[in-house]
Formats: sequence, C-alpha cells, structure tokens
Amino acid sequence: VATNTVISSSSSVFTFVFSLIICRDPFRWSSFAAAVLSLLGCSLVAAQAPQNVSKSAVTNSNFGDLLALVSAGMFALSSVLLRKHAPQDLDMNSYMGVTGLLALTAAPALLYTADAFAWERFVAPSPRVFAALTANALFGCTLANYFYNSALLLLSPLVANICLS
Repeated sequence: VATNTVISSSSSVFTFVFSLIICRDPFRWSSFAAAVLSLLGCSLVAAQAPQNVSKSAVTNSNFGDLLALVSAGMFALSSVLLRKHAPQDLDMNSYMGVTGLLALTAAPALLYTADAFAWERFVAPSPRVFAALTANALFGCTLANYFYNSALLLLSPLVANICLS
C-alpha cells in the first residue's frame, strides 16, 4: 500500500510532460529539475523494502504498481486539462458541486455492480463508521480537493502537483 501511495505521488513528471504537450508551456530547466527531483524522491521511498514483514501481510504486485502509475498519469492529465479548459471565472463551488453529484450518482451503481459480481462484498456501515466516513469525506476529501483545485487554477499544474507530492 505504501509503495502504491508513493508511486501515485509521482504525478509531477506526468504533469510536466502533459503541460509541455497539451498547454504548450515553454520548457524550463527549473521545472524539469523539480519534476525529476520529485520523481527521484518518490523512487527512493518506493524502492525501500519493508523489514520484518509478517507472513500474513499484504505484498505488492507489479499489476498494483502499474495501476498506481496509470492513476498518477490520469491525475496529471486531469489537472492539466482542467487548467487548460477552465474559464477564467470558474466558480469553484459549482465545479466541486457538480463533481460531487457525479460521484454521488455513480457510487451506488458501482457498489451494486461490485457486490452483484462478487468482486467486493458490500456491508452497510454502522452509524459510528458512517459518521467517520462523512467527516473524512468533508474534511479529508472535499476540503483538500477544493484547496488543490484552487491552487491549480491560481498557480500551474506542475507547481500544484509538486507541492502535493
């Protein structure tokens, strides 16, 4: 899990490349160095093998690492596309609201499908767990995404992603 988290933090390199290609940003050595140093830092952490792992611990798989890398690329692509296509007067509240409504309408269908095909068993959370999930959604996801998207529009996708990683 930790390796996948570190690999997904490597989105700054993808952001740098997508910014050059999609937004036609000029090549800057300082931006290139920041992206490469961020990637090197993520690689150093990801390469460290955990010590004294119990037999029942979940191990990394190459497929999981590949999915984390593809996720980092998609995250970088969405960041660059948002920056390129967002109007100057984008109302962040409306944008976050529409994104939330899309997630709210898609989640039940995805959960039902995963449960119906026995990919993942769905069990309704207890009220205490539901309260914790709600607090995490509000503060850990919504607020963080709001600040990230605001920084993305005020700065550049590369700066926002390097600061994020």
